[in-house]
Amino acid sequence: MGFVVIELLGLVGTVVLLILKSFVQFFIPPSRKDITGEIMFLTGAGSGLGRLMALKFARLGATVVCVDINETSNDETVQQIKSEGFKAYGYKCDCSSREDIYRVAELVKKQVGDVTMLINNAGIVSGKKFLETEDWMIQKSMDINTMAHFWTTKAFLPSMMEKNHGHIVTIASTAGLFGVCGLCDYCASKFGAVGFDESLNMELVALQKDGIHTTVVCPFFINTGMFDGVKSSTFSTAIFHTMARFFGVNSTICSKVIRSFAETIFPPPRKNISGEIVFLTGAGSGLGRLMALKFAKLGATIACVDINQSANEGVVREIKSLGFNAHGFKCDCSSREEIYRVAELVKKQVGDVTMLINNAGIVSGKKFLETEDWMIQKTMEVNTMAHFWTTKAFLPSMMVKNYGHVVTIASSAGFFGVPGLCDYCASKFGAAGFDESLNMELGALKKDGINTTVVCPYFMNTGMFEGVKTSILPTSTYHAMGDFFGINSSMDEFKGRT
Repeated sequence: MGFVVIELLGLVGTVVLLILKSFVQFFIPPSRKDITGEIMFLTGAGSGLGRLMALKFARLGATVVCVDINETSNDETVQQIKSEGFKAYGYKCDCSSREDIYRVAELVKKQVGDVTMLINNAGIVSGKKFLETEDWMIQKSMDINTMAHFWTTKAFLPSMMEKNHGHIVTIASTAGLFGVCGLCDYCASKFGAVGFDESLNMELVALQKDGIHTTVVCPFFINTGMFDGVKSSTFSTAIFHTMARFFGVNSTICSKVIRSFAETIFPPPRKNISGEIVFLTGAGSGLGRLMALKFAKLGATIACVDINQSANEGVVREIKSLGFNAHGFKCDCSSREEIYRVAELVKKQVGDVTMLINNAGIVSGKKFLETEDWMIQKTMEVNTMAHFWTTKAFLPSMMVKNYGHVVTIASSAGFFGVPGLCDYCASKFGAAGFDESLNMELGALKKDGINTTVVCPYFMNTGMFEGVKTSILPTSTYHAMGDFFGINSSMDEFKGRT
């Protein structure tokens, strides 16, 4: 109880400071940055917002490197800039491909020079209901809207670090702040982009690289063609923009904290899970094992899923020795094909899953530039993408019966950035975004018998975050408070589960 009160007071203090700051800047905007002479790498420059930014920044004196998969429209942007007497270069690039991004980045370094401003603007959207969205489209949305930010930043940040000069801009979306029906893949990807920006910003401050800035931009629906056909009331749009600009605070987080505080004092009745069939990933150790034991004791049949077969079988034996029901399945949750294969086995051997708990997760705990590409990719695959594939596998039967529960084990690192956790934060932001959007979609479809829950633990003593140091008080948006509370140094002695 005391911890909750302290946490709430810390949050209120942070929100008050943010409101005061936003209030002052509403009337006294900060001076504009001089970008004369900057070399800007701008993805998605061939149309829409990308073209508008390319023209604007060229007119302000920057050399603009226009990057787009559509070579024709990209060349048009370049020619338009040059026709006005400004500098621009054009490069065709598939931003869903890490290899192509790195290839183009090397060309730019040789032909134009070191990039000092990076604007990750390229994005795609399907706009389909979750179960109607093809797997390849979900993957491509994540590759372009989130993963491309990692690879472009990996390519250009080292030279910025050497000079302690640069700016990384993330074009995200308001769909990166709250869930939207029909945008599960898009929301998860934009939440992930926001998480990457927040964590990278904290890391640069912790490294005392005060000459390198980051900015995240979260537009509402804008008339560039990308969201043609979207309906949004003028009133709600105006209200949203006014509140977002005035308060500068993610009201979703605030409302959840207030709700959690209220439920601590007045807890809701517990759900009866007797007879449920629970599919639990990461069941072999840590929190997964504890949940498997707890839910089995409460009367559920547990399908324990883990890549560590020996540890997973140990949990199954432990549950059975207590007289409860459990089944074990080895599964690599970084593989969509493996998840679908195991899901079919569970359906045949155990029955229709009524509770899905996406708990499996991994963490590297390294500084961004020290994290290997394969580890970044795997972190996103396990911590975010696996949620899509497990839900795709089990949601249809829940929809038929209008009965089920999808639980997302995310993290407090899915709400705020932590230095040394860029990949982890992005993945957990993405998981939280997926839950919020799925919840909104189920509500819109009137599937009131299917519930979703997102759980965002702080550092827990399960071995996964072995070596982490943290203060009792919550993190703050302000960097000075991040130092004071120990957030900026929390990962310095990280070891992880061995």
